[in-house]
Amino acid sequence: DALRHAVASVDDPMFLTQLLTLPDEFALGDRDAIIDVDGVATGLATVRSQLGTALHDDLLAVLDRFGDDDPLGTDPADIARRALVDPCLGLLLATGSAAAVAAAETQLRHTNPTRAVRALAQLMHLESLPSAAIDAYVAETYEHWQGAPKLLDRWLRAQSGGRRSDTIDRVRALRDGPLYDRHDRGRIMGLWFPFATRNRPSEIIRHSRP
Repeated sequence: DALRHAVASVDDPMFLTQLLTLPDEFALGDRDAIIDVDGVATGLATVRSQLGTALHDDLLAVLDRFGDDDPLGTDPADIARRALVDPCLGLLLATGSAAAVAAAETQLRHTNPTRAVRALAQLMHLESLPSAAIDAYVAETYEHWQGAPKLLDRWLRAQSGGRRSDTIDRVRALRDGPLYDRHDRGRIMGLWFPFATRNRPSEIIRHSRP
């Protein structure tokens, strides 16, 4: 109820972003000497799903209400509006609803690349989408960003940070692909940092073992 009230009444998009942002696996796991990987992953998934369900329509309204930034603008107000993409889509997509996926696709095809790459990162978490749909998002964004090295670094980050059970296979393919260069710091960080700094659900960990 408190979050619903904040979503409806807070006019500062960055403050609202902070209210809606959950800690990630790394932030939670780093607090304990022995990490309960399954517990962290399951707990976060439960909270995301329950909040997303309870606030579903409210979050869609937030994306609409704060979607008026200048696509080329670098003003703090524009940046703050774009920051809402991550927490809103993160909670919405945890519900798996068609409206949530449609909202993410709208952001993915936005003319502002920050909105687009954040939407891609959130879609990469969605286990319910078939691999073919994820591959289509990846191919579509690569087509748009292939001439922008910094965006390609973020494109790598979006994929390697996904919580899907096929993430390890995608990371292997990216490592062996033409974009990866172990002498390029941006590509190294783009591929390995998101994957290595988050605790994974046990399904991914088991899948990654020889």
